[in-house]
Amino acid sequence: MNITEKIIFIMLLLLVIRIMMILGSVLNTAMQELFNNPINYEPDHFKRYINNISPKVYFTKTKIKIDSKEEFGSVYLSLLGKVPYYKQAQLDLYTERINKAFRDVNLQNIARTPTEYIMSKDALEMKMPYTLRDKIVFNEKSIEKLPNHVAENILETFIHEKLHTIQRAHQEKFNAFYRKRYPFLHDIIPLEDLPEHLRERHMTNPDNNFDLWLYTINGKIYIPLLEITDDGLREYAYEYNNTDNKVLLRNILNHAKKSQTHPNELFAYDVAAQLMRGEIDNGVFELLKNLKF
Repeated sequence: MNITEKIIFIMLLLLVIRIMMILGSVLNTAMQELFNNPINYEPDHFKRYINNISPKVYFTKTKIKIDSKEEFGSVYLSLLGKVPYYKQAQLDLYTERINKAFRDVNLQNIARTPTEYIMSKDALEMKMPYTLRDKIVFNEKSIEKLPNHVAENILETFIHEKLHTIQRAHQEKFNAFYRKRYPFLHDIIPLEDLPEHLRERHMTNPDNNFDLWLYTINGKIYIPLLEITDDGLREYAYEYNNTDNKVLLRNILNHAKKSQTHPNELFAYDVAAQLMRGEIDNGVFELLKNLKF
């Protein structure tokens, strides 16, 4: 091997070493993201959620211009993280009060279930609280503003979100309960069956657990949706057999003052309010008392 060949060999060897170092760094970063990201352990649940969001809603969900589903999933994950350690003690205060609210009505089985939190960043999901799998998500601004004591109005939101994690763990049992409790419920269709022109304006709610409940009101079947409009979010009811026709949901249904588009929300608002009063109705008690974890 002459000098020129040796030089070329050394240069190629150094290039190979450099490439291996870069690949090692990329792999290390990917592994860190895999183990540090708080929801990667349930890829199927997250993937289904991402797949059911129209590209036309990406910007509303993130306030970031996004060009593909893959990029949306990556950006979404990047906007979730662990709660800062210096805020964990405040969240622990709320967790203890959540557990006390359930213990006070003899629901020790619910009080014993773990309550875990993750933090959303920037304007993800319009900064609203929600749940992913068994974790409660609060926006970083909301966490930063938590007082050093338990505020009753904030506690009710914590209980509400905790109930969503319980619903997700036992959705079929809750669905059976809802059919008896809410007389306007008609049937369930999977979120995947939502017509595309409605998906493009639908503010998908993770707490609904991929179920779309149809409502029967005044002899007509409706698809209730939380819709993105120029004036913010509005609840509409679309006629199931003719989605060109829609009305404001509150104009035909007056079951609750807050969200009415899904029984998971109706239940969480109602039961959280009961627990804040230190009470629970018999039907709800029997449902929750018999849940196994």
